[in-house]
Amino acid sequence: MKKEIIIGLVTIVTIAASIWGYKYLLGSNILKNNYSFYTIFSDVKDIEVASEVLVNGYKVGTVTDITLTPDNVNQIRVDFEVSSEIKLPKTTKAVVKNDGVMGGRFIDLEFDRMCKGVGDCAEDGSLIQGVVMGLLGSLVDVSEFGEYTGVITDQMGMGADSTSAINPSKTFESLDAAIANLEIITAQVGTLIERSNASLEASFKNLAAITGNVASNDDKINTIIANLERTSAQIANLNLGATVSKTNATVDATQQTISELTGTIAEAKTSIAKLQGVIDGVNDQSGTLGKLIHDNSLYTNLDQTSNQLNLLLQDLRLNPKRYVNVSVFGKKDKEYVLPENDPASGN
Repeated sequence: MKKEIIIGLVTIVTIAASIWGYKYLLGSNILKNNYSFYTIFSDVKDIEVASEVLVNGYKVGTVTDITLTPDNVNQIRVDFEVSSEIKLPKTTKAVVKNDGVMGGRFIDLEFDRMCKGVGDCAEDGSLIQGVVMGLLGSLVDVSEFGEYTGVITDQMGMGADSTSAINPSKTFESLDAAIANLEIITAQVGTLIERSNASLEASFKNLAAITGNVASNDDKINTIIANLERTSAQIANLNLGATVSKTNATVDATQQTISELTGTIAEAKTSIAKLQGVIDGVNDQSGTLGKLIHDNSLYTNLDQTSNQLNLLLQDLRLNPKRYVNVSVFGKKDKEYVLPENDPASGN
């Protein structure tokens, strides 16, 4: 049972790690508490799942899903997550911007104040107004646009107080050099993309294989989770405290028994040593007991004595007058006559 529980736990941890890794690749960290929002755009070119969501240049979330609205193909829903530490007011705008000339696009959350309370903050899962900004608007802030146009106007000699004129030849030379540099950069970027294309395709294939394996093993995953729930319930229903108490009592009794058994073994060793001493004394022929056991003369003497005693008893039974002489009224007893075949005569 313990082995099956360990295998189940390892399987669940592996699946959880795979799901977490898959979500992390998609830009979502399931270990953090995030708020989910969505917005509607008419154009989401270069916006992808896992694109960054920023506030003043700081990453606070990622895009989690992009879906086409079935009722209106001109409206594309973009779901994104934002860290729960950021409280967005209801007037927040999700602005799609370009990350430089050659960069991708991201979502910038713009708001002029922090929310003041529950009723003023955007709720989890609510709609955020979406705005798509062009390349020029992404690169140049609207408040600085007038300053840039003023500088250009002055350089072109169109300003009211301008006293100098721009040199057209130098301007075109600079433009040519800039275009040439841009072509070199574009070629280098193209080469880099071609070299990375194989790696990107392999990564997407591996990702697709992982998602396919997870999807194909969905029933097994559900079965494992159900088994884990049943096992957890069984463990919760077990009276582990009573079991541990009984186990401790059994261990104490066993230790006491072992202690008593150790004393008994020590006493047995002492008795065996004494018995060995007795045996050694018997084996030693110089002692009294050794002589009695190992000397055959004692047996011979005892055997002879026994035979003589038997003869004496037999003779006493057959010839009592030999040993007892009783006179009645002064009558003289007859003289004892040795019988024939006297059993003692042969000895």
